[in-house]
Amino acid sequence: MTTLTNQQILELLKSLKNWIYVNNSISKEFHFKDFIEAVSFVNSVALEAEKMDHHPDILIYGWNKVKINISTHSAGGVTDKDFQLAKKIEERIK
Repeated sequence: MTTLTNQQILELLKSLKNWIYVNNSISKEFHFKDFIEAVSFVNSVALEAEKMDHHPDILIYGWNKVKINISTHSAGGVTDKDFQLAKKIEERIK
């Protein structure tokens, strides 16, 4: 799998709300009304990621916040697959 250039990543980020490119991954923080809602969201992301065989770094903190970082570790950077997963994650919060 080929990594995307910085320019390609920045262009693709325009299609995702509030995602950023940092530390060679795409990242977003999500805020929920409570801990249960945050954990439920993480579980739904985990199921989708497992279907894709693509596993993001997920951090739950501050009782209602979730930070997700996505990169393709085997490729050493960001690929199209990362953006596919980010789009599926966005569908989970609509």
